[in-house]
Amino acid sequence: MILVLASASPARLATLRSAGLQPQVEVSGVDEDAVLAGAAERFGSLDPADAVLLLAQAKAQEVAERLESREDGTARPDLVLGCDSLLELDGMALGKPADAADAVARWKAMRGRSGVLHTGHWLVDLRPGAGGTLGATSSTTVHFADLSDAEIDAYVATGEPLAVAGAFTVDGLGGAFVEGIEGDHHTVVGISLPLLRHLLADVGVPLTDLWQPSAAGSGAEAGPGTGLGDASFTELRTARLVLRRFQEQDAATLAAYRSEPDVARYQGWDTPFTQEQAATFIAALHDAHPGTPGEWFQIAVCSAEDGRHLGDVAVHTDATDPGLARVGVTFAPEAQGHGYATEALTALLDHLFGVRGVRRVVADCDVRNTASAALLERVGFRHEALHRAASWWKGEWTDEHVYALLAHEWPERRRADRADLSESG
Repeated sequence: MILVLASASPARLATLRSAGLQPQVEVSGVDEDAVLAGAAERFGSLDPADAVLLLAQAKAQEVAERLESREDGTARPDLVLGCDSLLELDGMALGKPADAADAVARWKAMRGRSGVLHTGHWLVDLRPGAGGTLGATSSTTVHFADLSDAEIDAYVATGEPLAVAGAFTVDGLGGAFVEGIEGDHHTVVGISLPLLRHLLADVGVPLTDLWQPSAAGSGAEAGPGTGLGDASFTELRTARLVLRRFQEQDAATLAAYRSEPDVARYQGWDTPFTQEQAATFIAALHDAHPGTPGEWFQIAVCSAEDGRHLGDVAVHTDATDPGLARVGVTFAPEAQGHGYATEALTALLDHLFGVRGVRRVVADCDVRNTASAALLERVGFRHEALHRAASWWKGEWTDEHVYALLAHEWPERRRADRADLSESG
């Protein structure tokens, strides 16, 4: 039975995996502010407990509708679960802080007090003949420590409170600042396992039917932020693309576009790039996994419509810090100018931030590579540095732009301006 988690939260995914479940992840494209504004216009102000349920429903249904409309031959999921969390303090619903100053102000208001963390859950049953859709909210009281100003500043400086509802975690650095809870602690992490069990039972699915022993325990096979390599990785899908592991039949197309002088100009290989080199390269990836410390992993990008191999995206995981990744993008000349690079890089970032739990993603490019710089800025990277004569590259010293993106910036970017897939990339 296939369960899809309609959430980019690495904490929710880790909680499900530790409970023996191995869901697929499909990040929703719901505009949360628009959903809440529309509900307020129709029904008036919402209680925080109702707001999270409404958002969880919107996320689950958007992903369910998207998956049902696919006609690419992939296995149809059985269940889609959406979740959303808010902290209620003084009757106000608090999501993720807008910025560091907002997080500091939040903590100064929260310290030494108690709030209620609400997590909405919505389950959509896609099994033939079922058609069930239902949800509920789990609420847990959280008692916060009386932090000093210095502790608040230090915590906010880590970036963790900027990426989570209520500006705190109970399963991370913020756990030291939570002195007690009343209710299900899983709710505070972002998904209540007892409530999920009840929702599944209501549609006739025992939670134990979803157990997959390889997903339970420490998550050593794969998991967000473990840095041990994701052996379970198979593919990512978007509206037009499939991002999958390289296969032997890709050698010809890989050799062809890597042999193009304009493609190879700012890359680390020389032309011509032979089919034998391509086959050797692909064979080396056979037993490799994304997320392995100190290694690059190349992912083939193909057309979802006809399977054409269009290019690739690459990700490198830092040797000592699994929360730090570096990315690269290469596309065949004929595949450029159609928005494929934007779409593929967006999907990869969704995966890195939402599934792998990466904290920071970096990309660099030669200053003359204006197309790559434009792609990075279009997707949402910040320009952090210009390194003069930084690399000896194909017989000359070159200048490089350095771009970066933090995990807490990515959801904001996605809400504010979803990548325009019609743009060239």
